[in-house]
Amino acid sequence: RDEISVLRISDFNTTGLVKSKEHFSSPWFNLVTASGVSQKSGSAGGSFGIGKSAPFACTDIRTVFYSTLDEDGIEASQGVCRIATFEDKNGNETAGKGYYGVRDDKFPNKNAPTYEQLCLDPQFKREESGTDIYIMGFKEWGNWKDEIIKSLLNDFLISIYEDKLEVIVDDAIINRRTLENVLNSFYAKYEKDLRKTYNYYQLLISDKTRTFEYEIKDLGKIEFKVLLGADVPELGLDLHRQALITRTNGMKLFERGYISGSIPFVGGLKLTDDRD
Repeated sequence: RDEISVLRISDFNTTGLVKSKEHFSSPWFNLVTASGVSQKSGSAGGSFGIGKSAPFACTDIRTVFYSTLDEDGIEASQGVCRIATFEDKNGNETAGKGYYGVRDDKFPNKNAPTYEQLCLDPQFKREESGTDIYIMGFKEWGNWKDEIIKSLLNDFLISIYEDKLEVIVDDAIINRRTLENVLNSFYAKYEKDLRKTYNYYQLLISDKTRTFEYEIKDLGKIEFKVLLGADVPELGLDLHRQALITRTNGMKLFERGYISGSIPFVGGLKLTDDRD
């Protein structure tokens, strides 16, 4: 083809992928090159674990480009291709991963980034620190915009509600000010997918919500919120008897169920301290 679809994902108000000139144990290395590495401390929002593989599930050619301008003013970019390993006609086993960058014997696999930004979007050039991910051959399935927004609502509801995160998906803006309208609109279309998230939102805005704080020795503070169905019968909510567990930045960790099989409620537990 003369052209392929490319999805750009960009973050702002971040440090960018720092230490791109270091060979090991740097944020750049852990995201772009390393396998089986997790680097996490305090209230960090991610660790470059299995989540970094998610973009490769959205590309028809299994290729992703990373580009950054970090807080020190260093620019870097590199492409990564992950394809299945197979034998060629001569019986040689092919490598499953390839890189687009610069050859440098000091780097793992002799692959180093180029020290300039990658600008595939003619209408965008980064002027402030942050990272851009370009998903090459993006799979534009069905209502992909709606699917992304549903995932944002399900996984980052608290972050958005506390005004710690704003996301723009094409022409849709999801932030603290638009959250209620976006959630109500999507809940009307995707009730099954957003039922739990809708309940958690009621937990956040209801004046009947009860809040408790605890100090756990050697671990730090936690905050627990609970909304009982008996306290808000007028809302007619089908509360699902689970609690949402989040980090201090509001990012969803998991949901805890099997608490009560008879009392309708919805809860939220936040790890409020920055300790590891």
